[in-house]
Amino acid sequence: LIDYHIPERDARAVPRNASIMIAFKQPIDPASALVGWTDQTSSTARDVSADAIRVFQTGQEQGTTMRPQDFEGFVSPDKQVLILRPKALLGNPTRSSDYTVRLAAGQRGMRLWSDSGTGPSIFSGIDGRLSSQGGHSWRFEVSTAVDNTPPRVTSVVPVESGQYAPNIVVQVHFDKPLNPLSASGLVREGAGFQNIEVSATPLTG
Repeated sequence: LIDYHIPERDARAVPRNASIMIAFKQPIDPASALVGWTDQTSSTARDVSADAIRVFQTGQEQGTTMRPQDFEGFVSPDKQVLILRPKALLGNPTRSSDYTVRLAAGQRGMRLWSDSGTGPSIFSGIDGRLSSQGGHSWRFEVSTAVDNTPPRVTSVVPVESGQYAPNIVVQVHFDKPLNPLSASGLVREGAGFQNIEVSATPLTG
């Protein structure tokens, strides 16, 4: 069910202030990942559920001081992207640190979204081979650096002054991963994107 995650598996030199982004192929139930989540608080940061998600220095899961409540969580409007932003810097300033993220399987783990009530586990139908304990886990290395440089646009489609079909897909490429919540939304009745503006100027006036 997981489409991708950032940092990627075995990523190196991840900044200490990096967020963890997990994209799913289907909508998830935010209440199974974030404590106290309701539709009315969908845009508010929530603590992360200790039952569903663990982030810890590799090999120190039992004695780790990194707790789920040390992250604030956000969910995209389509409920398919989960953002975990650390409240304090990961690792330390003198040496690199190895971290593990573990998503639990079973009823205490994350669930799929259901309009009629509690949905099934996001790992329903998976035989547990993704990790030795079922669910899904991956590791990455946190560096000693803090990255305060914002993403930079490297290319766009369509390009300026070009002629394209009316159903062209607008694409903006960046030099580093972008927080998808800063560029997500549904354009409907004058509302939608907050950081992207799309306007049309008819050539005939």
